[in-house]
Amino acid sequence: MTNNRFLPFIAVGGGAMLWGAWWIPLRALEARGLSADWATFATSLCALALLLPVALANRHRLRQNAPALLAMALAAGSSFVSFNHAVVYGEIVRVTLLFYLVPVWASILGTVFLGERLGLFRILSILLGIAGAATVLGYGQGFPMPHTFPEWLGLVSGFLWAVSLTLFRRATEIPALDKSIANFAGSAFMGLVFALVLSKTATPAAGFDLPGVVVLLAISAVWLSPMVVVELWGASRLDPGRSAVLLLLEVAVAGVPATLLAGEDFGLGEAIGAALIIAAGLVELRDHAREPTA
Repeated sequence: MTNNRFLPFIAVGGGAMLWGAWWIPLRALEARGLSADWATFATSLCALALLLPVALANRHRLRQNAPALLAMALAAGSSFVSFNHAVVYGEIVRVTLLFYLVPVWASILGTVFLGERLGLFRILSILLGIAGAATVLGYGQGFPMPHTFPEWLGLVSGFLWAVSLTLFRRATEIPALDKSIANFAGSAFMGLVFALVLSKTATPAAGFDLPGVVVLLAISAVWLSPMVVVELWGASRLDPGRSAVLLLLEVAVAGVPATLLAGEDFGLGEAIGAALIIAAGLVELRDHAREPTA
């Protein structure tokens, strides 16, 4: 067993921990007058600008892989924008937990389209994840399902991210930087669509704190670019279901600041649900450790 075998795991898990606090700059931008959708559009453009030299240097390769990159851009961009909208206007913990039904979708997609093994440990992790989501949604109040538009967006964004993971995994020959460029381009486009359709203001410039917004956008772009590149590098080297389960680390990171900073309730149902979902990740890691080195 070599340490290199676990580098993709470290990359995806580390990226997930950074994602857990991503709602903080988004809500800070919202407080300064830039809606979540305009903020997604702007931060994606800034991140794309940081990668522009790479895009220009590799423009021939980008054109050659344009069909695959376009599919990634639409799937990943739609997932990113949906999640950002949901965590700003919904309850952070509930939206995050609903997003993390993604291991269920990713395992199914990986099994159907990539021929990945659906073993006992993977099935157990899926069942634990579903049980955790049901607990958070309140299984004692009837059939557990989303009740608000942000909660539905959280669920949909998880499915779209599972599709993205499958596309990333299939295109192993495409470098992570190229996939990141596609991700940011799709996020910018879908952010603009969401902003025009869902935002309360017709333009992002209506009454916001310009200096504060500029500083926050710069911080967000520097935060976002390496986080996505590293995570996509790892996700391209793991099957979709395993990547999705590793991303469950975001749940643990998102819960604490959401409770302390956003003043959200984190009661017994959320605690049990988060524990079950994190347990799903631990089961998946155990399965990963048992596999022979390729």
